[in-house]
Amino acid sequence: MSLEYRAAGRAALAPTVDHAILTRRRLNREERNHMFSAIVTVLLVAPPPASASEAEVDAAVRVIQKAMGRASRDADRRVIGVSFGPHSRVTDEVGLALSPLKDVLALDLHFASVGDRGIAGIRNMAKLRRLNLSDTKITDDGLVHVGNRILLQHLGLHDTRITDKGIAHLMPLSHLVSLDLGLTSVGNRAAKWVASLEKLTILDLEGTQITDAGLEWLRDSNSLITLNIARTKTSDAGLRHLSNLTTLQRLTLASTPITGKGLLSLVKLKSLVELNLLDTSVDDSGLDSLAAMESLRSLSLSRTRVTGTGLKALARLTRLQTLSLADTAVSDTDLVVLEGMQDLRTLTLLGTRVTSEGAAALRKKLPQLKIVR
Repeated sequence: MSLEYRAAGRAALAPTVDHAILTRRRLNREERNHMFSAIVTVLLVAPPPASASEAEVDAAVRVIQKAMGRASRDADRRVIGVSFGPHSRVTDEVGLALSPLKDVLALDLHFASVGDRGIAGIRNMAKLRRLNLSDTKITDDGLVHVGNRILLQHLGLHDTRITDKGIAHLMPLSHLVSLDLGLTSVGNRAAKWVASLEKLTILDLEGTQITDAGLEWLRDSNSLITLNIARTKTSDAGLRHLSNLTTLQRLTLASTPITGKGLLSLVKLKSLVELNLLDTSVDDSGLDSLAAMESLRSLSLSRTRVTGTGLKALARLTRLQTLSLADTAVSDTDLVVLEGMQDLRTLTLLGTRVTSEGAAALRKKLPQLKIVR
């Protein structure tokens, strides 16, 4: 599975390998655990609910452990974090058993067999800051419990059964910093709500129903740093709405209908350091626009229509550290234009006409370079 085909920016400038590209994508588990399972110390501003007895809390912890989960406690023995691994045995009954845990700050139910009934177990977690429900059975009805956790900052709903209808339940979540709606059936209504989240920095809309009209809602965001709209119907027209996102640093456009012409809209993004154009119709005509993005550190042109002729324009990207040209028409002679990229550390050439001799010649010029082929 391609490591670059992810919600760009959860691991900035990570080395990329374009193998087995565009099969059903799931976010790297380490990154999900880092994003959703980290326990942070925060100022508790919500009024505490009535205390559960120590016996009730201990009973809930035993249920967690029996389901092969983990409960984390603070110095005062309060349970502040609950997580379940991919092999845990989590059901709705386990979810409901969590209700005595009123001090939880982070809850990770990724891959759990929990649905709308079981998620009611979070009803007393008024202090909850991080919630990962990705790859669970939750639907729109279950979101009513999520929306009541108004202090949430990080929410993962990747590959769940939610739609635009359920977004209404999430309206109270004004403190969100990161939001993963990838591979759900949400669309433009969700985009309208997202536009109201003034603190949001990370947004994953991969494989959703969002269109160019939905992207228009995002045009005035002044907080977004990472945006993933891969595998959506976003076109060149939609990219125009992104041209004012001056804070944007990482953008994933993989498997969208965009072309080289649309890249002109991105030239204004002076903070952009990572751009993923995997499996798009970008060709040599768009590389002049790319060359103007001098802040880029990581670029994927895998499975695009780029040739060695257009590659010459990329010589201007002297700060580039990671470049993927997998499954393109480049050959040995085309690599000469990369010899001036002294910062280049990783070059992916899987599925190209580059030979061992061609790769070796480039490595002589750039001894620090790792070539994947």
